[in-house]
Amino acid sequence: MPKHRPRPFVPFVLAFTLSPLVAQEGPPKPAPEVQKFAPMLGNWQGTGDATFGPGAPPVKWTAHGTCRWCLDGHWLQEDFQLTFEGSPNPLVLRTYYGWDRENQRHVALLASNNGQVHLNEVVFLPDGTMLQITHMH
Repeated sequence: MPKHRPRPFVPFVLAFTLSPLVAQEGPPKPAPEVQKFAPMLGNWQGTGDATFGPGAPPVKWTAHGTCRWCLDGHWLQEDFQLTFEGSPNPLVLRTYYGWDRENQRHVALLASNNGQVHLNEVVFLPDGTMLQITHMH
């Protein structure tokens, strides 16, 4: 009796993922709301002091990074590296900023070299200030 071989999962995933694209005239254009992140484009660097808790002494830090459009302009990709005085390893972050069409909100998806991942809601105040809202347990 021949052995039963499971069907490949990949064609189903591709068909499900690509079917909205086939129904349209090509991929959707980036949402206009994603342009709120445009002022972040470019290369950045900075220095400062951070405090890691009440009564803890301040720690000097330096940072550098870059922000560029990716994924056909749907997302802004930020790559950043923070070095804290006295720490042998820098904190490396990659963040994708964009517009969540399903939930109609700005979001930031952040992953770091310390193994953490966060999905943050982003809010723009009337003066243009950007706030990231992180929910942690």
